[in-house]
Amino acid sequence: MLGALDTTLVWNDISYHVIGRDSSFIIQPSGLNGGTDPVNATTNGLLSHAAIADLDKDGKPELLVFSASADSAHRVSVVAYSANESGLSRMDFDGVEEDPRAMPGYAGHDEFAIVNGALIQTFPLVDGRGQPTGKKRRLQYTMVNGEGARLLRVDSIAEY
Repeated sequence: MLGALDTTLVWNDISYHVIGRDSSFIIQPSGLNGGTDPVNATTNGLLSHAAIADLDKDGKPELLVFSASADSAHRVSVVAYSANESGLSRMDFDGVEEDPRAMPGYAGHDEFAIVNGALIQTFPLVDGRGQPTGKKRRLQYTMVNGEGARLLRVDSIAEY
């Protein structure tokens, strides 16, 4: 059900219990050396689902919380957290709107998945009149160190 989330995600000895309603949620981490304080957060849209993956291959999993807009475009937002010595740190997410290569033809209806340890976003493309083209765009994100925070940034773009 869109807007309600209550899940526990486990990666080896680390777990994240995510519970929330509408656009507010709480993360209760467990098994992190640096901290197990709960994290309160909000997102754009209604909560949809969460995923866990070791995106930077450091042995500590990242947490991704997804939400979708309530309108017919169903635009998906991502709130991401990275595990570190002091607990969880929120990461920046440079999505479609932040990348001029990815934006043309974007009109929502996103799908996100973790594929082979990478965050993948796909969406159908529309023409200049907003009509479906029958093609899709696939974005693969990579985790990088930014100024003051880690971030997920578009690494590659493919159309099919």
